[in-house]
Amino acid sequence: LKRKRGAKNEVTKHKARCVYNDKRRLNRALVDTFSPAVRHSTIRTAMAVACIKRRKVFAFDVTGAYLQGRYRDDEDPVFARPPLGRRTKDSRGVPIVWKMHRPLYGQGDAGRIWYRTLREQLVGKQKFVPSECDPSYFYKRYKP
Repeated sequence: LKRKRGAKNEVTKHKARCVYNDKRRLNRALVDTFSPAVRHSTIRTAMAVACIKRRKVFAFDVTGAYLQGRYRDDEDPVFARPPLGRRTKDSRGVPIVWKMHRPLYGQGDAGRIWYRTLREQLVGKQKFVPSECDPSYFYKRYKP
């Protein structure tokens, strides 16, 4: 746990981050790990067009983005052992294994699952159009 401190150096909250160790995952060769990232040329072009046409530019950050991804029903579940310092056996002495309902940082396919979830939201529900040149660029046309 990290201690976050306020203006008077008092502890205001504790933060923790659980990371998945993908090296121990079975059948790692079967995991598709590709997830696209936006190209620098796409960002520069979008900023230039916004300046020329005097448009507003909005940006946002998704807090805990990988944790927002969702597995599909047809995907195999991912199991993990608890991290050090957590209880590893139950009252009967049986080892505890966690079934992951959301991808975690460190998991090989977490970025791909997050991108797929984002794309389903933007294209499927909000009717954005994906770019043919850059898979991470989505746009929406408004008709006056």
